[in-house]
Order: sequence, then C-alpha cells, then structure tokens
Amino acid sequence: MRTSTVEFDSDGVRIRGLLRLPEDASFPVRGLPVIVQGPGWLGLADAAHYARYHEAFVARGFAVLVFDYRGFGASDGEPGWILPEAQIADIRSAIDFASAQPIIDRSRIGLFGMGGTGAGNVIVSGARDPRVRCLVAYHVVADGADWLRRMRTSQEWDAFLVRVGADRERRSRGEAGEMVDPREELMVASAERRGHASKRAVDAKLAPTFHLASAEELLRYRPLDWVDRLEAPLLVATVVPDRVTPDDHAVAVYDGARPPK
Repeated sequence: MRTSTVEFDSDGVRIRGLLRLPEDASFPVRGLPVIVQGPGWLGLADAAHYARYHEAFVARGFAVLVFDYRGFGASDGEPGWILPEAQIADIRSAIDFASAQPIIDRSRIGLFGMGGTGAGNVIVSGARDPRVRCLVAYHVVADGADWLRRMRTSQEWDAFLVRVGADRERRSRGEAGEMVDPREELMVASAERRGHASKRAVDAKLAPTFHLASAEELLRYRPLDWVDRLEAPLLVATVVPDRVTPDDHAVAVYDGARPPK
C-alpha cells in the first residue's frame, strides 16, 4: 500500500488527509475505484485500526481517501467541536477532490463510515450526493438524541438537558460556553470503550475538552431520516451486543433502506 498526504479546501477550511493506492498503481492511470472515509466519533485519519481496513481495500484494487474533519488532527479549523453537518460538508469536499484525480474513476465512488457519527455521516452524504455509488455504515449512530439518552439514567438525562440549556443561555449573553470531556460528558464511555487500546491512542492526540454546545447539533442529528432517500447499495454492519453504539440503530437503518442492501 502506497500512502501520500493530500489536502483540499472545504468551505474555505484546509482539510488534510491520506490517499492510499495499490503499490503497482502508476500515473497517469485511470480507473481506480475510490473509497472515501471520514473518521468516526473522535477519530483521526491516521488511526492504526483504520489502516487494517485500508490495507484490505487497497489489496483488492481500491484507492482509499481518508481525511481529518475540520478542527481535528492535521486539518485546519477550530478544534473542540463535533458538528456533523460540517463533517458531512467535508465528506462532500473529499468527493470533489477524489473526483478530480486522474487516477480515480469518478463513476465508482464509495463511502466507508466506521464508528458512531462516522457511519451516520456517510448515510446523510450518500442520500444527498448522487455521485456516491455504494456505502458501508459500520457501528452507526442513526439518532443522536436517542444515542445520548441511552447512556444516562432518567435523572442524568434531565440534568444533561438542563446543562445544555444553561450553556445556550450563557452564550446568548455573550459569555463563554462550557468546555467538557467529550468522552465522558457528551457521550458517556462504557468500560469496554475505556479499555480499548486503539481508542486511547487516538484520544491522546485530541484536545482534552470540547464545547458542550456540540450537543445542540448532536441532539438534532438523525441519519435515520435520510435512509429511505438512498439510491446507492448499502451495507450495514454491527456487533451484538454493542454497549457503545446501539446495535438496534443499525437494524433500524437496514429496515428503513431500500434494496439493494
């Protein structure tokens, strides 16, 4: 697998990522299908656990374009925000970039989303962009409010919503918003997630706190509403049971999608 660093603009923000090609791919060659991946929840393009998938894809003749969302990793943008709509815009820009590369067959573009919002983002992107010819959603968050709610008791959920509302009022007065641990105060990590070595490696590269205001968009985040608009073939994968990303979200996505799936 041959890896090179690339960069492109997304809404005026410089996005950086990795383009991975078969070792025997030579320029100028046309025709490689490409898999575009935006990372999952709090993910980074160079995560070691993504590379295993990329090696398998490339070995089968695909190019892979993986990138850091704005504000993450090597990309520009203000850090500390988790804003799915902005991330979906970055996926669109990544498709634009891939389509312009001479080595890529622009008629064969697929999306790969792994982990929470990463998988949810490809569903929305695929429903909006007719250039997407197939997509994979692995460990998908299909309803952000439901996802955040299930991590908490009823009392904790009520307190969380009060905290988010108080933060919104604070910002409306021109005051600074609250910063929180995204692993414990936006999502609430399970014991399995805390013990996952690959997650610890990525977390160490991220800012320790994120804007609580990110919860506003996460509460509105609902890829499930876009599933029935997909025209491209869809593969959904999950693990049962999954205490971090509910496996019934994947079932709901599958049930809501039209064939082929």
